[in-house]
Amino acid sequence: MSASLPPSRIKIARIRLDAPVSSLDAETGLAGPADPSSAGWFAQGPAPGDPGPAVVIGHLDSNRGPAVFWRLDQVRVGDEIVVSRSDGSLVRFGVRRLARYSRSSFPSSEVFGTRPGPELRLITCSGRFNFLTRQYTDNLVVYATS
Repeated sequence: MSASLPPSRIKIARIRLDAPVSSLDAETGLAGPADPSSAGWFAQGPAPGDPGPAVVIGHLDSNRGPAVFWRLDQVRVGDEIVVSRSDGSLVRFGVRRLARYSRSSFPSSEVFGTRPGPELRLITCSGRFNFLTRQYTDNLVVYATS
């Protein structure tokens, strides 16, 4: 777990997102937070604002309807993402790119790999929903830098 300041909230003005962020451990990890209205920070990696890619995961939807990252695909290059940290300080990131990956070819090293400066990755589901596996076919990743 990162020794730095964990995130407490994430805001993206373009999509009117203002949501709490909880910590995810190695066990819950990429499954995302239990509460679909909140985002989850992968606490095994860097905290937002620290060197390296901080990873925040959120559900696209749930059996109750749209979830925290429902409109994440509407984010555009240049949009600002503001992350509040546990001490009340803010870290600002600019969206650099969006990419959609098949679940079977997810580029883990690109998403989680070492980077020299503070970066942010937002991850949610994308593509078609498979009713047999109860999963989407793809993941959407938003890449942002501080």
